[in-house]
Amino acid sequence: MLATDHAVRQFLLAYIPNFFNKFSYRNRGLVYWTLGDNQNAIADFYCARKYFPNDADMNGLLGLSLLTLGRMDEAIAAYTRSIELCPFIVEGYTSRGNVYAAMGDYERARFVDIFAQG
Repeated sequence: MLATDHAVRQFLLAYIPNFFNKFSYRNRGLVYWTLGDNQNAIADFYCARKYFPNDADMNGLLGLSLLTLGRMDEAIAAYTRSIELCPFIVEGYTSRGNVYAAMGDYERARFVDIFAQG
């Protein structure tokens, strides 16, 4: 058994009694994301976002997970929210630009206005 598989099993055992603990969604989403299970990571990040709407890093991870599954419009929305929360962190702009480039919108991918929304 891989150490990561064991970690997920142990986390789930700890998670079950605390199903409504708001930190559980965020932490389990990070475990799923680390394992490359983006579908489950997305589900947990969306649940966690209800409790942590101002967490720029989590919105960035949500965007990355959505991008990995080809859900481009949702990824752009997640990255845009991350940028709104932390406008001077370059990763949000870079990541959103990469999504625009993947969609073939090179003009929007190149243009960065740190004072613009969306």
